[in-house]
Amino acid sequence: MIYKGTIIEICHDSIVVMAEDCTFKRIKKSQGLQEGMEIYFEERDIIKKSNSTTKGISGVAAAIFIFIATSIYALCFWNENYRSVALLAVDINPSVEMNINKNYRVIQILALNEEASKLPLESLKNYSVTDALEKIVEMAEAEGYIKKDESNHVLVTSVELKSNNESNEDLDQLLIEGKEKIEKVSNERGQQVEVVTIKSDRETLNEAKKEHISVGKMEIYKKTKDENEKQDKKEVKRLKDKKVKELIKQAEKNEKIKRINSNNNNKVNKEKSVKEDKKNSKDKKDKKEKDSIKEDKYIEKHEKKNKDKAKDKEKNKDKKSEEP
Repeated sequence: MIYKGTIIEICHDSIVVMAEDCTFKRIKKSQGLQEGMEIYFEERDIIKKSNSTTKGISGVAAAIFIFIATSIYALCFWNENYRSVALLAVDINPSVEMNINKNYRVIQILALNEEASKLPLESLKNYSVTDALEKIVEMAEAEGYIKKDESNHVLVTSVELKSNNESNEDLDQLLIEGKEKIEKVSNERGQQVEVVTIKSDRETLNEAKKEHISVGKMEIYKKTKDENEKQDKKEVKRLKDKKVKELIKQAEKNEKIKRINSNNNNKVNKEKSVKEDKKNSKDKKDKKEKDSIKEDKYIEKHEKKNKDKAKDKEKNKDKKSEEP
């Protein structure tokens, strides 16, 4: 089971968290966490203690929480700086996860695989989104994960953590700017780097956490599958070691197939439309010819009638001239 909660107290070897159901839990300590942060944790992260210890923890935690809640200034400061409004996953092949606050700065950053654990990620706290993305690419390059003589892919996946699930246009714009900056700088260095930005949701995030992979890899995997196709658990587990480049190419291939199918449908529709146009054109031509024949006959009939009238008039004139 995946829990969500707010860090109330960081102890020597554990962390006290208030879960969404207002219960307090002591969990295993991880690097890069601060009081006030919103985090996700699992059942196995919870440290089981005796009732007396739990009561003691709850009392201390409750006192701290009440202090925060009763201080308007402290609460506003916490909301502004330590509440996660979005989560960003960066896959190069080091996989990194960042929590972003309202000011679009990094408040938490975690390594999701062995490759990422080699990077000095803690130094990126309080970095802006665009600067953090650029630095992660630089770190990956320094460790040899960005190759100069081949094409490289960086997958950036965003997940909105706001309760109303409203789209964050400012964050979207920052990701676009970060993408353009990384690609431009890499191009100047003689590298081929393509940044692919996608969106995901909380459901996919929870699925990814269960499988201990990045939400970006899980989202790409889901994009390569049909809606009614069941997930292959073995294939999902292999995602952790699968290169981002391979996943993106597979997704693009599927999209290409869709485009080809779409183009085929368009071709059939176009051919059908051409046939209909030809038929309509022939019908119009036939109608025009018929109308033209009718018009010619009418003119011919009208001219004959006028000629007959003229002849009758001449005859009458001759008769009058012959009379004494």
